[in-house]
Amino acid sequence: MIFLLSNLDTPFSLLINKIHSYSYNFNAQRVIGDLKGLDKVSVFISDAGGLMSTETLIDMNRNSNWDIKIFREREEAVAWLMRLKKEVS
Repeated sequence: MIFLLSNLDTPFSLLINKIHSYSYNFNAQRVIGDLKGLDKVSVFISDAGGLMSTETLIDMNRNSNWDIKIFREREEAVAWLMRLKKEVS
């Protein structure tokens, strides 16, 4: 979190690559919902485990009103973020 806030201008968007199995500890799952400056999140998943963990993270932070979308193809995930960036510009 500190890295993102220290190195990115706000608002910023994230592309999260869930093709490898990893998880966040409970505190990180709660804190990520309070990340100030986070605009859009695009999540690229490759399997049911990635989908389930992403849906759990979204559910835990449902009060954060994230603009988040899940994709099965990386190119689609990137294109969605780029399209939104152009709409804002």
